[in-house]
Amino acid sequence: MRRLAAAALLGALATLAFPPYGFYPAALLAVLGMAWLWYAQPPGRAALLGLVFGLGHYLTGIYWVFISTYGYGGAPLWMGILLTLLLSSYCAAHMALVGFLVSWRRIPSTLGWALVQLPAAWLLGELLRDWHQIWSFPWLSLGYAFTDSWFASFAPIMGVHGITYVAVLLGAALWLLLGTNQQRLAGAVVSLVVITTLWLLPAPGEWTATNGKTLKVGLVQGNIPQERKWLPSERMPTLQLFRGMSLEIVRQHPDTELIIWPEAAIPLLYNDVKNNFMVDLDEWAAENDLTVLTGILNRVEAGIFNTMRAVGVNEGVYRKRHLVPFGEFFPVPDFMRAFMKGVNLDYEDLLHGELEQPLINVGDIPLGISICFEDAFGRDIRRDLPKAQLLVNVTNDAWFNDSSAPYQHLQIARMRAIETGRQLIRVSNRGVSALIEPDGELAEQTPMFKADYLVFTAQAYSGETPFSRWGDLPLRVLTVLLLLLAVVFGRKQTT
Repeated sequence: MRRLAAAALLGALATLAFPPYGFYPAALLAVLGMAWLWYAQPPGRAALLGLVFGLGHYLTGIYWVFISTYGYGGAPLWMGILLTLLLSSYCAAHMALVGFLVSWRRIPSTLGWALVQLPAAWLLGELLRDWHQIWSFPWLSLGYAFTDSWFASFAPIMGVHGITYVAVLLGAALWLLLGTNQQRLAGAVVSLVVITTLWLLPAPGEWTATNGKTLKVGLVQGNIPQERKWLPSERMPTLQLFRGMSLEIVRQHPDTELIIWPEAAIPLLYNDVKNNFMVDLDEWAAENDLTVLTGILNRVEAGIFNTMRAVGVNEGVYRKRHLVPFGEFFPVPDFMRAFMKGVNLDYEDLLHGELEQPLINVGDIPLGISICFEDAFGRDIRRDLPKAQLLVNVTNDAWFNDSSAPYQHLQIARMRAIETGRQLIRVSNRGVSALIEPDGELAEQTPMFKADYLVFTAQAYSGETPFSRWGDLPLRVLTVLLLLLAVVFGRKQTT
């Protein structure tokens, strides 16, 4: 029971490494603590310790799922609690798998277990949580905790999961410092190698270069509360707000070339406004020699897409590819639909956009566009590279109120900029909206919960980082090879 309590506390400790707290050494301490708890445990007990660690981590880290489902989604209290528990348990199950893998066939050598088996198992658990197109939920992947540290230098090479591997390796090395003389020596050597490598690697942002093309961009943060967003009485005030702020941008900055509104900024279906408001917006943008890129839902015969639509000088449509489970679609059997309808959750699933879509160009700059949750997947962002020279992510984030979710989401967007070596323009309904540099720094940003706009000059980038080219493939090969070593040289443990 003491070990289970310690595992839960270590999971909560790991949450302190993420925004809004941002104390990234807590992640290393959590790894060190779990190495101590897992070592020499039988597989069943190690899996249980991993599960409890995961529950402690995710219940404290993604509690905001309850805010979105119960506070704004209309779910009953019990269902909001249940969905939060289910999602946290799903993520925690991957940590249970890690616990099982570090104990089932344990390498007899303590050094081999700590420096080979433990990092490989942790990496596999994280890769699996980010693998499936429907069931993936890589939120709070350990590597994100190190966005503002030297570890970020690994992101352009190996991505966020590569940072996780290196962080777990270092955490395991720190655990070895508590052991025998031989273990302390090995831990010190590995720690020194990791730190030296971090120091020698090119800094984030140095893998790509500007190609001389620029774009004057204005972004509009409407700050529409979620509880008012879809009310019929709010439709015209919302449209007037976004149109008025855009007019102000053009008055103050007549050389603006692109204005971006956030996800679903227009609180009506495209079918309802395509012959009036969208025509007027298109004509106004063309008259002012600019493009407006706005979020709007679009109904087709098969269903509804969450889209970004460009009007004015440049035109185009992007359909969201990676939808939010239990947010934009419910992956449940048909018999559950009747039950959902009975508890006031009669919900129409959105449609998935095609994986390969033509990029929207503004002038001669191709944009890599993602909507909300999509920026949590490095593989989706790199799909448009190297052709995309500027990244754009639009989101709502009003579903989560003043919880940790908007700050965690901003950190995720920053990691995508670092991985790809591109500027990323982030436009949020309630904040934080920002221009993110290729090194992850915020060049411009808006405050939370304020109707505001930003105007800046964005730069197009060319070139590829190793991660943009290869993605997670090298990590998949690495974790398989390392775990094969555990299978070959490890000894099967009893439960």
